[in-house]
Amino acid sequence: MLAELIALWYEEATRYNVFPIDSRGTQRLLEPRPRVAALRDRYTLYPGTQPIPASAGPNVLNRTHSISADVELSGNGPAEGMLFRHGGTDGGYALFMRDGYLHYVHNYVALEYFHLTSAEPVSPGAHELRYEFEVIGPPDFAQGKGAAGRAQLYVDRELVAEMELPYTTPILFGLTSGIEVGVAHGAPIGDFWRPDFAFSDVLRRVVVDVSGEVIVDPAIEARNAMAQQ
Repeated sequence: MLAELIALWYEEATRYNVFPIDSRGTQRLLEPRPRVAALRDRYTLYPGTQPIPASAGPNVLNRTHSISADVELSGNGPAEGMLFRHGGTDGGYALFMRDGYLHYVHNYVALEYFHLTSAEPVSPGAHELRYEFEVIGPPDFAQGKGAAGRAQLYVDRELVAEMELPYTTPILFGLTSGIEVGVAHGAPIGDFWRPDFAFSDVLRRVVVDVSGEVIVDPAIEARNAMAQQ
């Protein structure tokens, strides 16, 4: 009976063009795919929209980049909520406010969480809240580690927090959430907020600058090139 079922499976698979079967996991996610938007160095994103697929948004992996949020804080209680996020429980990053303080967290494949917090709460009024990442070390793709870098938080171009990240996410962020501005509906990046986490004050826009040169894995690039021959 089992042999008959196996034979039937192969017969039907041949009929419906199932072969060849590609059983790769993560490697398949790295294959080039058509994009709904052209690559660019600078993305201006606004709140009140649906989550943005990673393929249509900024790629900050293994490159120097910045995230800037243009906000207006009312002062009617401490500012709270998401500014910008990408990813979920299995990896990602977020720029947000909690109890009036500016925060950034990088979830390294759910194993480590690199967390920065401003030394003081942000005062009421109009501000530019900014995160900058400067690459200071090459990625080690073979060991599953992305580029090391210097992480910094700024309020109106004044440095308010910094730390060195020994490594970052190497290839892709979590599959459980896309890119969101002003809200966090999807799976949380860590134990830092509850779902929704809408920004409490006025968020006008978020600008992500990814003009820094991206560091790629030569083996992946070669395989992708061969796949397109």
